[in-house]
Amino acid sequence: MFRIGDVFEQLAFSGNSLGRDIIGNEKTVTSIKRNDFERYRDTHYYSENILVTVAGNVKEHEVLKLVEKYFAELEPKPKAKAKSTEFNSEQKKPRVKLHSKKKEQAHFILGFMGQGRGYKGRYEEAVLAAILGGGMSSRLFTEVRERRGLAYSIRTSIERYDETGYIGTYAGVDPKRIDEAIKVVLSEHYKLASGVSPITSRELSKAKEYLKGHLALSLEDTRNVNHFIAEQELFLRKIETPEAVYKKIDEVQIGDILHEAKNLFKREKLNLALIGPYQDPIRFEKLIR
Repeated sequence: MFRIGDVFEQLAFSGNSLGRDIIGNEKTVTSIKRNDFERYRDTHYYSENILVTVAGNVKEHEVLKLVEKYFAELEPKPKAKAKSTEFNSEQKKPRVKLHSKKKEQAHFILGFMGQGRGYKGRYEEAVLAAILGGGMSSRLFTEVRERRGLAYSIRTSIERYDETGYIGTYAGVDPKRIDEAIKVVLSEHYKLASGVSPITSRELSKAKEYLKGHLALSLEDTRNVNHFIAEQELFLRKIETPEAVYKKIDEVQIGDILHEAKNLFKREKLNLALIGPYQDPIRFEKLIR
């Protein structure tokens, strides 16, 4: 269940550092030496490159004193230039990556390449993902799990990086019924985008409440409050309050969602990653052509 995300990103971001496992592999991990850590620390850990976020029952002046106490002695340095190469997708047709492994359950992620963190249509995409596979009233949960019994776990989510991202649906299925599961999941994506299966006002309302409810619950944990603030400051350079986010979710309309779905759900943007007791990826390539 956890490994399939790595397999999918190896496929989606093939040839770029985004496609590498964060933890590395046995060879890279065992080759790391003390001076590698020291060099990394000296390159990136300096005052101009540090963001401190604090959440909870605190006083601002006390926080500022602590920051001054522990970070004031850090020497200023010119900002380090990232050595990573920006990702530009050159994908022109559907792709499959199969990781063969004997398991009692098969796992797959079916996803479409999308936009990065600052994409203006990110709220519309979030509602789209919720309608497709965001909870027990979503289309995929209802069709794949409840009606057909093809999967126990199924969900749709969006992953974003600075310059790129994707919308992906994960499912854990019976290895003998994986072909049917893939066909149904893909069909639900295309039916929504084409208007064959129109989005209803009830679906729209439920999806919005699902997103707002999850955000509200997550922000009851001060660690998540820190993450919510820090991610925006680090990557977007603009902090929106939870209330502002709720408002933008509420402003999403059915037409906006269809626009994003049509842009996303195109064959040339499609990737399928699988883990299971299979040997021939061509079998799965035929399903998504």
